[in-house]
Amino acid sequence: MDALRPLSLDQFAAMTAEMEAGIPRDRVLAGGDVSAEQWDLTQETWLLRMAKQGAQRKLALLDRYNELLAKHRKAAQR
Repeated sequence: MDALRPLSLDQFAAMTAEMEAGIPRDRVLAGGDVSAEQWDLTQETWLLRMAKQGAQRKLALLDRYNELLAKHRKAAQR
């Protein structure tokens, strides 16, 4: 079995946008063929990276995430 890996930042933003749009978490995860365990790892990984970089006043990752999230929010609202 392959080691569990977090999703890409783009995938994380896309799935987050779908959940924010009201699509149930279980349905979003099933649609992306993502386990709850992988989703939890993904959330923990990206949020921790953004928090660490933000604390160092490095905002490039957070800015990129916000760009991706905005793009996917528009798509999720259609």
